[in-house]
Amino acid sequence: MLGAGADGTAYVVRSKGASAGGAEKVAKEAHDISEEAKQKFVDEFEKLRGLDHSNILKVYEMVEGVEMVDDKLQSEIYVITDLAKGGDLSNYFTKMSDHTSVTEEWVAGVFHQAMAGVIYLHRHNVAHNDLKPENILMMDEFSPAKPQYVPLVVLTDFGRATLHTDMRFSHGDLRYQAPEVWEEVRALQEGQAIDEEKQLGYKADVWSMGVTLFELMSGGRLPFLYEACSLDDFMDSEDKIPKFQSALRGPDTVNVRRCAPMASNDVADLISKLLCKSPDIRPEARNIIQHSWFSIRGRPLDDSSQKKLTFFSLKGRAHAMLLNAMASKLQSDHYSQCTEAFKEIDKNLSGTISLSEFKSVFASKFQADTTNFDVERLFKLADVDRSGKLSFNEFVAITFDWHKLDDSDLDNQLSTLFQHLDHNQDGRISQSELRTAFQGAMRPEELTQIFKSIDVDGDDISIDELRDFLFRPATDEEMRIAMTPTTRRQSVKYCLSGCLAGLSKLAGRET
Repeated sequence: MLGAGADGTAYVVRSKGASAGGAEKVAKEAHDISEEAKQKFVDEFEKLRGLDHSNILKVYEMVEGVEMVDDKLQSEIYVITDLAKGGDLSNYFTKMSDHTSVTEEWVAGVFHQAMAGVIYLHRHNVAHNDLKPENILMMDEFSPAKPQYVPLVVLTDFGRATLHTDMRFSHGDLRYQAPEVWEEVRALQEGQAIDEEKQLGYKADVWSMGVTLFELMSGGRLPFLYEACSLDDFMDSEDKIPKFQSALRGPDTVNVRRCAPMASNDVADLISKLLCKSPDIRPEARNIIQHSWFSIRGRPLDDSSQKKLTFFSLKGRAHAMLLNAMASKLQSDHYSQCTEAFKEIDKNLSGTISLSEFKSVFASKFQADTTNFDVERLFKLADVDRSGKLSFNEFVAITFDWHKLDDSDLDNQLSTLFQHLDHNQDGRISQSELRTAFQGAMRPEELTQIFKSIDVDGDDISIDELRDFLFRPATDEEMRIAMTPTTRRQSVKYCLSGCLAGLSKLAGRET
């Protein structure tokens, strides 16, 4: 068990079976198994499942079943996610402080990633509503040998998140809530009616990130209280909540120097903007990321990682879609190189890569190695959801060096994909099973052509034939076929919408 909270218990779990390879993940179990609680859990899973960004916790699947407890069948439900080996930001920060002096450079590197995750959420009309150090996870374990290393950072715990279509008031830990949230809470405390359908917007998330940054810079103290305070102490104390409310309603601005006298002028200015009491004046997340503190103090990404990337030679859209499904199953520790490159390319922090950004990378980084690539057509093949932009998963699918996985890892990834396609588990993929994956949107003659190109021996598709199709280097003829719009492989584009519906199952929606 990793820990338990109000909404559930989290466990470290290990995959079992020949195809799983013993990979460690996290299973979050619902505490309350009422229908209402179950629906809340499913809603959180649905919100997470649709998020595809390197700074958002990766979700694999939801598992629902029953368990015998005291001679009675009891429902159980779990969401399976990546394991954050470094724990949450609060614990990582404490451990790091025991070994080295924490620098603003390190804090900026962590905070920049967390803000990139917030920007992505807001661009996709999601308000988190409970941002705090405990909900910011460090994917890499702290190493005393590299004390200033900035790990991959992800946001988690979307139990209180709201979409723009959710007409409801929601908030998390009160220590991190903005003044406008407190006004609603105060109204409830005084027995006043509030608009239950009121949403307070994304600026409240910006405030929460300001409290988080103040804590990091001040050694764990809360702004306006100017002391460290656990949630239990905060809620149980007779004077802390009134004192905090009074400070939020008053005219005083946050005093960074009171708790962090050595803080730079840049970080003090940034915190004052994040903790602006007026949501009308408080900046949006996408504007915060442009602050001078990040360019002065932030750890710049080394673009040498980009130069090592190799774009995969796609053999057609069906090939790209199957690779995309496999990429969705990769654990984060496999694709750190792709993560750094993605962030460097995604200049506007949109969480996607446009065609112009993609072309600029080829021009500046890969010109000598990509003379045989039709860049625009490669982009269109990789863009399996036809959004006109590459998501993080789509980028990983074509830039991840699959051959650097050792044989057992590659076999495990391939076996997982194969088992999802092989519905009757007979060890072969029939044409009807392939048709099921593509949801019937492919014309029969097109499906037959694709099937035959994979099934070399004419005896349904074996795992070796699937491996050969996915990972054997493309021949010049295959590249010519893939890049020619009138060929049979390119005709797979007509079945795209149906393929996506089927392959969403491969990306982690098994129940």
